[in-house]
Amino acid sequence: MTRPNALVIEYDEFPPVPKEKWQGSELKQAVMLARVIAGDLRSHGAFTPEEPVEEDYGAVLGVLGQTGTTEIFISFYPRDKNDFTWALQFRQRAPFLRGLFSKGDDESVIGPVKEALASLVASRPGQYKNAEWIDPSGLG
Repeated sequence: MTRPNALVIEYDEFPPVPKEKWQGSELKQAVMLARVIAGDLRSHGAFTPEEPVEEDYGAVLGVLGQTGTTEIFISFYPRDKNDFTWALQFRQRAPFLRGLFSKGDDESVIGPVKEALASLVASRPGQYKNAEWIDPSGLG
């Protein structure tokens, strides 16, 4: 089964942030969540995660697998009055020129990462809550 390229989860296991420091804290939390996911994928054994990179929308986590590198884009995605909902989008990392002429992501590269994360999320429903795979065009 081919999963959609976006996963929406609730994750709220962050250290408390004083109310006066909430502004922008979701960027730091995205990096913290990326580090948690990196550790979980590393323990899976088949992947080598990179150090997450903070971006203006959240974080990017590169994950090297046997067939290439998948990038997981993690961004704050509040809905239903929940301040701890996150959208994770998956994309194959490609060299610049290949990326310009590519017809899209290679499922053989991103698929194993998505399946490992799906298994991880299913095995820890108290940590990763209300997981839902969606088409990324639905994010926005």
